Amino acid sequence: MTEEQRGAIRQNEGLRQQLRRAQRTPRASVVERERNHEQRQTLRNTQTQAAQDVSRESDRDRHAASRADRTTTEVNAEREQNRVRRKAPKRRYGHVNHEDFRASMVTGKDVVNGRHMLPPTTVCPLCQAWKWPAESDFICCLKGRVQLPPLHPAPPRLLQLYGEREFHRHIRAYNQAFAFTSIGASSSDNAFRDVNQDESVAGQHGVYTYRIQGAMGHYMGSMLPYVDRRTGERMPPKFAQIYIVDPDMQERANRRKGIFDDLHMVALQDIENMMEECNPFVHEFLYFGQKLRDDLARGMQVKDIRYVLHSKRSEPRTYNLPTVSEIGVAMVDDGNLTRPRDLYVSAKDHSLLRLFETDEKYDPLQYPLLFPYGDLGWKYTDVYANGAKYRNKRTTSLREHVAYRIFQKVDDQTALHQGGRLFQQWIVDQRAKCEQEQLRWVAKNQKKLRAERYHGITDALFNEETVTLDEGEVLVSEYDRPTGTLVHPDRRPGYERFLNQVGKQVVLPDSHVGSPRNMYKHYQESMAIVREYGKPDAFITMTCNPKWVEIIVLLPDDQTAQDRPDIVARVWQLKLKAKLADLDEGLLGRLEARIYVVEFQKRGLPHAHIVIIVAEEDKPRTR
Repeated sequence: MTEEQRGAIRQNEGLRQQLRRAQRTPRASVVERERNHEQRQTLRNTQTQAAQDVSRESDRDRHAASRADRTTTEVNAEREQNRVRRKAPKRRYGHVNHEDFRASMVTGKDVVNGRHMLPPTTVCPLCQAWKWPAESDFICCLKGRVQLPPLHPAPPRLLQLYGEREFHRHIRAYNQAFAFTSIGASSSDNAFRDVNQDESVAGQHGVYTYRIQGAMGHYMGSMLPYVDRRTGERMPPKFAQIYIVDPDMQERANRRKGIFDDLHMVALQDIENMMEECNPFVHEFLYFGQKLRDDLARGMQVKDIRYVLHSKRSEPRTYNLPTVSEIGVAMVDDGNLTRPRDLYVSAKDHSLLRLFETDEKYDPLQYPLLFPYGDLGWKYTDVYANGAKYRNKRTTSLREHVAYRIFQKVDDQTALHQGGRLFQQWIVDQRAKCEQEQLRWVAKNQKKLRAERYHGITDALFNEETVTLDEGEVLVSEYDRPTGTLVHPDRRPGYERFLNQVGKQVVLPDSHVGSPRNMYKHYQESMAIVREYGKPDAFITMTCNPKWVEIIVLLPDDQTAQDRPDIVARVWQLKLKAKLADLDEGLLGRLEARIYVVEFQKRGLPHAHIVIIVAEEDKPRTR
């Protein structure tokens, strides 16, 4: 057979393979790749060392024969393609300079049928989490340093409810009906305020998105409902008060039905039964209610009764809750609000108690449908596994704890990733918790951040000539001589400072993402790049597509992309890195500089704006 005949046969075979690939759906292609990968992996695991050596030698012979059968034209084309791709980043050479440039030249192991495709997911050998090969070993479990007890599998009846579409639509209302705490906006005066939620993206039509602005806080009220001072009537019980007032399960379901009219009575009864069976906090609050009735029967004053909901673990890294017999009465509070260990519940004090994000009961009390067994969350004293140390610390951070929980594990049967809209709210809540922890660290480490260097600038703004009056010393700019009055609204007679100067100033450094100094720093750096390399040549917008095959393959049949923001964000980040790598390799020309920013749309999907500056010889010209 001549070389021309062999080339014609290979060309026809290549066309047939392209036709078969074009007829297959993207999902079928991914499934076939995964099946082939699993078959090869299984074959390698079952082979002996001698068989593996024989297989490698056979592969070498086969590849050598294949290379020998290639035509000179094919060899030269492949060499040129590889040469152009290598020269782009190393020799500052762009694809656009190549006269015969084609889109098909942008090839790689992640390019399938002309489209970028992520490789099949793998399993982390340390924490058994699903992840892509391009993701870091530190992203899920910090390379084995973070090892948390697994969450309990969801009760069968709860999994059945998760499969119902109507239940998914009102899942946040169902969770709120059974929550022990309420969600509000945390404030400096500890007053309860509603969370600043964007309701325009939380409607019934279109893509649902849970979007807030500002801080979040979880609050717990007293054990007994509030009594209206004007009418003398007791208000209806809410949240944990329902367990105190109504020992009967049916009565509790009826009360929840009265609060939320859209909820189904059968579902409420099923959840009520499930909570009483498996949730330890329900057991404790029912015990509180019984003990309260017994104490009142013995003639104790309600205002003197105060219970403690504690969860001291017998051993480190064990997540068992105390039994009912371990519940006691606490009369003294240690006052440690930064790292609280016990949760004090008063019988008649109607002021709201805020749960700090450092409390391990923060999540299970607010999300009983995600943690039906009351699995405890993060606390300050959680340490790395096996006494490991990372970045001069031995304790697990809140962000590391949340990252471990977000990554779904193999054979996962928990309720966390099946919560839909409730899972969205939990994700936002965790991000708000991490942000508040970062702000607390900044406030406590002002000396390490050398924030005093900013105070001199601040003091200079207020250094002004003063004038002495009968009321005291005031600034000249705030004293109106014709009328003899003070004109500044934030200044009181007799005070030496403005009211906005009272208190401690906290300086956010430029390393804190989203702070004014951080935004100003990035702006100044962008302007410096433009001054150095000239104006941008292209403005590229990359949007996230919820129909990407990588997202669809990992979604269960009853979920959509909006139900799994963890998958969407991770797929988006990997594809963005691949896009930036193509630009760095000179896909649109020899790259001098690039600037990009990632934003989130109201529908919850991220997108990136990329500005690139190419070399002078590659700049687009008009003819």
